[in-house]
This record gives sequence, structure tokens and C-alpha cells, in this order.
Amino acid sequence: MIGRLLRVPLVGRTMLVLGAIAVSYVLAYGISLAWVSSSERVLDREWERLVGPTRVQGATFTPMTENEPARRADRLCRELGISLKPLKELPEGPPTPWEGVERSFHRYLQDELPRESSKITPVPPEIEAFLEEHRDVIAELRATFCGEEAPRWNVAPGHLVGDDGPHLLGFLFLSKCFLVDALAGELRGDSLSVEMDLEASWRISEHLLSRLELHAQEMAMAIGGFQSGVLRKVTSDHDLWRERLRHARYRTSLLRAWQHEAWIYREAGRYLGRVPFYRKLNRRERILWRTFGRVWRRMAYADISRRYLREMEILNAAGSCRGDYPSVTEDVFDTIPWWNEPAKMSLKNLGAYRARLERLGMDQELTGKVLLIQDLVAGNGGKWPRSIQGIQHSRCPRGRWIYTVNGEEEMRIAYSDPNLYPPRKGVIELSLSYVSGPRPVH
Repeated sequence: MIGRLLRVPLVGRTMLVLGAIAVSYVLAYGISLAWVSSSERVLDREWERLVGPTRVQGATFTPMTENEPARRADRLCRELGISLKPLKELPEGPPTPWEGVERSFHRYLQDELPRESSKITPVPPEIEAFLEEHRDVIAELRATFCGEEAPRWNVAPGHLVGDDGPHLLGFLFLSKCFLVDALAGELRGDSLSVEMDLEASWRISEHLLSRLELHAQEMAMAIGGFQSGVLRKVTSDHDLWRERLRHARYRTSLLRAWQHEAWIYREAGRYLGRVPFYRKLNRRERILWRTFGRVWRRMAYADISRRYLREMEILNAAGSCRGDYPSVTEDVFDTIPWWNEPAKMSLKNLGAYRARLERLGMDQELTGKVLLIQDLVAGNGGKWPRSIQGIQHSRCPRGRWIYTVNGEEEMRIAYSDPNLYPPRKGVIELSLSYVSGPRPVH
């Protein structure tokens, strides 16, 4: 029967065409599968060379689970109008108390922290009213963050989107609240409140540094910059904060986040059944996806992971104290293949994070020197020392710190190259200089 049908010209041609299509389909699938398998093997070799054994890498990204202090902090933050809940749980409704004053807090820090003077400008009336109205809530939040068990929120390694993690901007807002309250407390002469505000802000940045998201590291570095600016203006435990500034773990945490960003794309390419839209496909669409769509996505994700590794390699070789980190990785973006649309949409320029890290290092270095000088003043009868051994040394070899004293009235310390890093639009940046009169001896 089949032989007779094949002898019919039209049927024979049709069968030949269908057979050729089937063979081409299988051949194309086989070639693409071999290609992506080869790409993944190359990626694994890159991991072995640049990071370490892939079989143990996933174990370094440890999960965290929300604890009771975190739930208590969530409840208290809601009274301020700040949400730490996951993005999918953010409430909709009228503006909260915090949303009504957030711009004022930001403008105040934007105006106050870049000033090289040690003097503190009084907080605006709307901020003072907010802090006074929520004084008890802020005190409870400080106690929660400064308790024996620090608040800890969910961290889920290997997720492309952290739907179960907290709203990271909420931590930035809360730190702004604490640090502005510290400046206000310094004006009131409330040293205990200043100390607690600084400690609570530091605990927040420590939690963010323990997280795996790149966005969390960005928030932590922003808070670290705010802390450096506030420490130059308020009374604090100098020994404690100089030790913290010397041993800050921003660099290691950022490198870990870079590795995690590359790792999740490596893993996502191997477990494509987890893609969000797969459950919505019908049977025929699932067959097409599992044959060709999965292969393409595996290639795309392997390429993204490899490009992240390439960015890390370039930035590690670039050295320190450069202002052009975002541009040194441009080749990684210029060579993205036409078929890799996910890379064009989601690949991040790690150079921007490195630039922020380097600038934060300089800010913290100056703050540490300011705290050291203030200690020397206290031991010198309230007078500025004429010279300080080693004060000129900098982590950045492109320049040095210049320390000058104008009689007994004023001290100034500044970096020799004030344009070391180009200004970034929309970012609160500290000055690379500091000017102060003698502080009273307590």
C-alpha cells in the first residue's frame, strides 16, 4: 500500500519534502544542541579559571530566612510609611507619611553632605516635624536594629528576580531617616541618639552587604557614603568607626555579588523548566519551546554569564583609582551577538559599580583621617597639630592628602587631585576636602 502511494508523483514528492524537513529539523537541533553544549563547557572552564571549581560555587551563596526582629522592623517601618516588604506585596493607596517628606530628606542630605565644612545646617521644619512626630517609632527601630539579634530578611540564591526578598529601597530610605536624625541629634546635643542612629544605619548596611543582589550592594555603598559624610560632622566613637572604615567589606561583597550575577545566568540556562511563562504554554508550544527555544535560551544565558566573567576579568586587571571604569568594559557590550536579545536587555555594566566602590574608598579614607585628626586635637588641648606623620599617604597613588593649619582657628585636609573621579549625575557625593575649626575638648 505504501509502495503504491510512493509511486504516485505528487504523494512521492510530498513525502520526500516532509522527510527532508524532518531530517533538517533533527540535524538543526543536533547542531544547535552540540553548539550550546560546547558553549557551556567553555563557560565552565572560564569559571574554573577565574572564580573556582563550579561544583562548589553554588554552596558559597548561602540563603537567609527572615527572623522575628525583621518582622518587628517591618511593622515599625509601616508606621513611618516605609515599606520593607517584597515588591509583589507593596501596598497601593494614598501617599504615606514618609513619601510626603522623602524629597526633603534627600535634598537636605544632597545639600549638607557635600559641604567641606564641619558645621551642620539646621534641618528644615518639615523634617523636624516628621522626626518629632515619629520619635518613639524611630527609637524602637533603633533598638530593633541594635539588638543582640540583628534583623535578617530572606535571601534566595540563584533567583533572577528576588520576588521573595525585601524592597531594597526601603533600607536606603530608613538609613536616610536615621542619619538625618543623627545630624539633628548633634545639633540638640543628644550624643546617645547620634550613636544609636549611626549604629542602626551601620547594621542596615551590614545586612545589605550580606545579600547577593547587585542592587543591594549599590544601596550599601550609597549608605556607606552617607555615613562617611555624617561622621565628619557628629560626635562618635572614633576608635570604633576608624576600625570599621579600615576593614569595610564592600569590595569582597561586591565581588561576591558579581559572581552571583554570573552564576544565576549559568544556572538558569541549565534549568529552563523554571522560566515564568512555561506553565502558560499549550502542548504544541511546549514541544517547540523544548526543542528550539530552550537551546536558544541556553546559548543566550551562557553568553551572558561568560560576558559577566569577562567584565570581572577586565575590571580586576584595570587597577585602582580610575575614573573610566564604565568605559573599560565597553567592548563586552559592543560585541553582543544579534541573536542575544536577553543580553542587550539585562547585562549590567559592572564598571559603574567599581567606580562607585573606588569613590567610596576615598570618602572613607578622608573620614578616617578626619577622625584621627579630631583625636589628636583632643590630646593637644583643642589645638590643631602643626603636622601629622603619614597623614599625606593615600590608597590612591595618583595624588596625596594635603594637611594645612591656619593659625589655631582652622584646619583643612584635601586631596591633591579634586577631579580624580568625574561627577555622577543624581548621586550624593562627598567633597574630597574637609575644613573645621577646633572642636571643644570634653
